[in-house]
Amino acid sequence: MDHYIQAASLRWFNACAYYAVALSQGLKALGHRVTFAGAYGTRTIEKAGEYGIDVLTKKSRKSGWHYEQIRFVNEYRRFALTHNVKLVNAHHGHDHLLWCLALRGTGIPVIRTSGSQIPPKVHMFSRFLIKKHTAGIIATSKKIRDFYSEGFGLEAEDTSH
Repeated sequence: MDHYIQAASLRWFNACAYYAVALSQGLKALGHRVTFAGAYGTRTIEKAGEYGIDVLTKKSRKSGWHYEQIRFVNEYRRFALTHNVKLVNAHHGHDHLLWCLALRGTGIPVIRTSGSQIPPKVHMFSRFLIKKHTAGIIATSKKIRDFYSEGFGLEAEDTSH
């Protein structure tokens, strides 16, 4: 039984959050261990807990935000290594960055699921994050797949045939 983390720091229980929770339920039903990681006190974390999924939350103060992020990176790394995590699926850009930093050099892959209709920001740092520290992208539509294909020069796998 593998241990997967679904990371979604989404305040509201929107379509992206629903997908992350439903995916967690499906993996759990297949016999995998799943931990849902996200922001403390959000509706998304509450919903994951209501569905019986283990949760890993982060509570952040308004002041010292940058120092808090460093603490989260260290906590995430410790958690992943001590709980034999096999893969992290980040459903939000913020989670993607933190988990990539946390797992750098561990061999634990991070994948990015993108369901937002807002194109990702394409710049030197995001290219580096996607190309060097991301094991794969799950695009929930052709439009989103095209954002990543065109913006980052990724090969889009066409599974429609």
